[in-house]
Amino acid sequence: MQYIKNIDLNISPISFHGSRVNISRITHYKHEVDNSPFSIKLVLEGEEIYWVNGKKYILKKDQFLLVDRHSKVYFDINCKNYAKGICFYPSLELISNIIYCTTQSDKRLLDQPDVSSVHLEFTEKIYHLQETQTGQMISQYYSILHELHHGRSQFDWDTFMIHFCENLVRDQLKVDQLLSALPSRKRSTKEELYRRISEVKIHLDTNYSAPIDLDAITEKAMLSKYHFVRSFKSIFGISPMKYLLQLRLLEAKKLRKQGCSYHEIANLVGFSDPRNLRKAMTRNS
Repeated sequence: MQYIKNIDLNISPISFHGSRVNISRITHYKHEVDNSPFSIKLVLEGEEIYWVNGKKYILKKDQFLLVDRHSKVYFDINCKNYAKGICFYPSLELISNIIYCTTQSDKRLLDQPDVSSVHLEFTEKIYHLQETQTGQMISQYYSILHELHHGRSQFDWDTFMIHFCENLVRDQLKVDQLLSALPSRKRSTKEELYRRISEVKIHLDTNYSAPIDLDAITEKAMLSKYHFVRSFKSIFGISPMKYLLQLRLLEAKKLRKQGCSYHEIANLVGFSDPRNLRKAMTRNS
């Protein structure tokens, strides 16, 4: 059975105006919005395709897409199996309050409580659940969010949305810090570079034990080698190959504590030679 259910969250006297959630289970659906509100689109099962301001995003299980307000969004689902998702529309009033309280001093909060003009520009991007505080919070609520598709009605949405929006703001402030390290003048250029580089970082996080060379990850980012290495180091403070080595050594140390031999560990974490692994672990101990 296909459905799209809208949950209006303005049901409590303490609710912030404008919060709502859409729950969907569909196989075929197309929709276009010229002036989209701020939203977070989470896929629980299947795959959803979005075009946001002309850029295509393929959203898969355990990923969410953050779409800033005033975006042009085209949404397309055409699959054999059901795509299950949840779309969060946080209250802009709540977001503005959290931004203001997070970025201002206590004195200013007392002297100037008006937050009506406060706005944070959110970076449009697909995020993996392990990548951000928001994603980690979603993971904690994962079973409950699944149950919403089965008619679960008792849920403290007020508390959830406050914590959810707090994490969204913290994550974006962190992204803004990372963007500030890039030399480009235009924010849109910085954001596109950040999207490409962070996707490579996620690839390294999940495939560090596989054979990976600089040519392969540079091709994934669609950048020149120099531009990629410089940008990766600017954003994350470490070169991509050193980051890859760091991931492998962290896992190697865990396996060594479990009693695995250097030969076994080398095969498991991507080292071609157990002797080189042992030397690397000694140098970085």
